[in-house]
Amino acid sequence: MGLLLSPHAVTGIQGSAGTAKTTTVLATYARAARDRGFEVRALAPTATAASVLGNAIGTEHMTVARMLGTTSTIDCGEHPPKVWVVDEASMLGARDAEALLAQARAEGARLVLVGDVDQLGSVEAGRAFGQLQDHGMATFRLEEIVRQSNPETRKAVEAMLDGNAQAAFAALDAGGGRVVEQPDTQTRQAVLARDFAALYREDRARTLVLDPTRQGRQELIDAIRAALVRDGTLGEDAMVATVLESRGLTRAEAKRAASYQPGDIVAFRKSEKGRPRAGIGYRVEAVEAERGTVRLVPDKGKAHDWQPARWGSAQAEAFVEVEQEFRAGDKVQFTRNNYRAERHNGDTAEVVAIDPVGSSMVVEREDGRRDVRSGLGASGVVQGQHRRCGFGVCRDQKGQNQRGRLYRQPHRPHQRSRPARRGAGRRRR
Repeated sequence: MGLLLSPHAVTGIQGSAGTAKTTTVLATYARAARDRGFEVRALAPTATAASVLGNAIGTEHMTVARMLGTTSTIDCGEHPPKVWVVDEASMLGARDAEALLAQARAEGARLVLVGDVDQLGSVEAGRAFGQLQDHGMATFRLEEIVRQSNPETRKAVEAMLDGNAQAAFAALDAGGGRVVEQPDTQTRQAVLARDFAALYREDRARTLVLDPTRQGRQELIDAIRAALVRDGTLGEDAMVATVLESRGLTRAEAKRAASYQPGDIVAFRKSEKGRPRAGIGYRVEAVEAERGTVRLVPDKGKAHDWQPARWGSAQAEAFVEVEQEFRAGDKVQFTRNNYRAERHNGDTAEVVAIDPVGSSMVVEREDGRRDVRSGLGASGVVQGQHRRCGFGVCRDQKGQNQRGRLYRQPHRPHQRSRPARRGAGRRRR
């Protein structure tokens, strides 16, 4: 009720995971706001979070980045009042938060910022959601965990939120869960793979499998995939293609030449005359950290001695090449927007057929539409697809969200993707 009656233009909702922020509080608020004549919009830093929020509150959704990229038009006509609900607000950096506040002010929209400062931090500099709370933003706090119906499990969650691991494990031992120890890593991975493969498909989608190390995670992924091939969940035919995986450089790291490594692929979202072109993958040939210079070489055309501290670091993203296996039954996730093809960052599809010899696969989107992704070669090109729009892999069978990205890459324009041996595991780079 307090949120509905709040006179503030910017209001916060702070709550841990499981406090029903989205499913109950925001859904009720959005329904009441629409009843009072407000136009409600769902926003979030990521497409997946925006989609979940939009579905939960029954309204149009988009990412904050896309919202900020639209041109607001202000006229003297009559328009309904607006409410913008922003989920996962703790992920907003200072610049995006400032721009969003300015745009909301210009359009006369009320902002409801929702998140948890202790759960997800911002990728870019600044902890805007936390700073707004620290400096007096009206904030409603949700403290009761309602997601866990088992009282002991709820105690375990609350103890972990308080940083009390001992109490959390005690609650699990008291009936809130189960802790199973294995004698060695190989046995643990084999048991996890067996138990995961035994789950029903819908249960797999709700199950998270974790490993504390990169090597252990990959070994566990391979074990699970092998089990899923044996039980027929994943197809026998496989295709291996080179895809690009983001290095995840921060804004500060992207400005330093020393952050880049020979062999990296760098792509730019925007360009200027005489600068590296947008949408093309440039391979890092050499790095001179002392001079602050990165040598970028395209497949065709002019090489560039790029100085990221002076230009372009905010528009650049660095990737590494990895070899990725695709099988029927895999899930893929689009990580670039292509509005002409009606594909959005965060949308998912399932691989329904593989032609390893022809280097192509058929994917089916959630709405039933099918696309043929052909020409998936080591160059990372998907024929017929805008070269800035790639899709990455996030196999829900792994219990993880492993995102990669596809771009046009230089130096190997004639190399093709190759079929994997039947039953073979994923090949590493």
